[in-house]
Amino acid sequence: TVGGVAVTGLAFAELVHHYQVPEVQILSPVEGASVDPGASLEVAWNVINPDDGLPLAFTVSAEDASSLEPVCGVEIGAAVNDRCSGSLSGLSGPATLRVRAASLDGVISGEKSVLVQISP
Repeated sequence: TVGGVAVTGLAFAELVHHYQVPEVQILSPVEGASVDPGASLEVAWNVINPDDGLPLAFTVSAEDASSLEPVCGVEIGAAVNDRCSGSLSGLSGPATLRVRAASLDGVISGEKSVLVQISP
């Protein structure tokens, strides 16, 4: 009723899902791990707050004081799943290993990094 008079009509409602920033957890290697640059490095991660309505693409990279390198045999920006293997042969000393999760449209993203020591 409007003003005491019965009315009829059509209505429209839009339900909008609120997406959270993905919280990435790196399972391996652990913070402070010593890594042989020539050996195969297993990198594994998960998303603490997964959302079935928000498909994610993951990228893995590592950088030391002088360069940024792709990890897992794919170029930086190429998507991988929740684990991959690669090497850090182009890096030395302390390095930051980074896993980034981004929505397929690139609007929502989150990342996690660990510091590892690269030493032969």
